[in-house]
Amino acid sequence: SPLDQSIQQVTSTDIYRSLQETITQNFGLVGASTTDVQVRLYDPKVRLAIIKTTRDKYPLVRSSLAVLTQIKQGGDVLKVVASTIAVSSSARTARNAAWEEIQKRFYGQDLGSLGKMKGEPWTKR
Repeated sequence: SPLDQSIQQVTSTDIYRSLQETITQNFGLVGASTTDVQVRLYDPKVRLAIIKTTRDKYPLVRSSLAVLTQIKQGGDVLKVVASTIAVSSSARTARNAAWEEIQKRFYGQDLGSLGKMKGEPWTKR
């Protein structure tokens, strides 16, 4: 469908720019310049992103994600609802939280009840 095609065209750069714009609108240029936001990973099929920021600025970024309502891609605007799945202090725990969310969304499984999964979960390619 056309909606699925537009969602798959969203890139990590589109997410970064839209998030920076939201941070600027809500916290000004100083807020936007001090957050050090990075979109570390974005999977368009799962529609899941891992966003990195500094420890002291994560509340600012998290609140900006809550009010993020659109992602701009070129001249188009895609309406979105963003939410925080987990806040992690390391790349490994962020990856594991993302993997658990994928399992819940697509397989209806809670990894906590399954114990450890064999193999390495979701890795950056």
